[in-house]
Amino acid sequence: FTKDFKYVRYLQRYNAVFLNGPLHKKALLTAQGYYGVDLPPMYEVGYLRGDRLLKMSETFNRSLFLESLGLSDVPTVMYAPTWGDFSSTTEWIDKVVEVCGDMGINLLLRLHPIVLTLKAKWKTGGVDWNRKLHDIEKKYSYVRVAMSHDIDDIMLASDVMITDVSGMALEFLTMDKPVVFLPAPRYFEIYGTERPEKWCRPDYEIKDTAELKQDLRKALEGTGFKFPVDELVYNRGKVLNVMVQRIEEIIQNE
Repeated sequence: FTKDFKYVRYLQRYNAVFLNGPLHKKALLTAQGYYGVDLPPMYEVGYLRGDRLLKMSETFNRSLFLESLGLSDVPTVMYAPTWGDFSSTTEWIDKVVEVCGDMGINLLLRLHPIVLTLKAKWKTGGVDWNRKLHDIEKKYSYVRVAMSHDIDDIMLASDVMITDVSGMALEFLTMDKPVVFLPAPRYFEIYGTERPEKWCRPDYEIKDTAELKQDLRKALEGTGFKFPVDELVYNRGKVLNVMVQRIEEIIQNE
């Protein structure tokens, strides 16, 4: 769902909306409340791409993938922040690298493409990220810049994601894996807190490297915060069948 809830008005053009999960439904109803629009019938279908990732995980060879990157088969974290002046990248990337080094784990860096291709300061934070990433990867043997690799492989190989408000976090959570959230105060100042990016976060904020390390360790141990997957997706593992059934029902009722 879009960052800007005003676009909910465009849903009136459609005959039906297939919902990914409870959070998706809550977001649409919240947007409807703000803008007073009529919504088409909504169907609790699920997240088809999530099912695809679930199926891929059954045969994914993590060890082989990490070996192809020149990395050991140890706990692996991906850092995938959003872009713009509300991104955590400028403030936190060096801290993330430091913490992963201290913990002896792999780090896969997946920055938003916008910060690598555009030059406007409000989009990049005024940093040459291509140069920055090159220098990090050259200096730290446990870090790989994973910009050209298939994002499915990166997510499947990672035990934990670190992010701020990237939409990729919701996708990672549908795999029933933990996400460690860095602060994004500017984002919520702009877009508000009544939205999925806020609802799926814990009720506290990480303030420094010590707290980042603590949350990351708990996530890897399976004792940290993890948003329930059944609050994100309907019909996990059987979305395609449900989708086909709903389409047939809609056609029959036309």
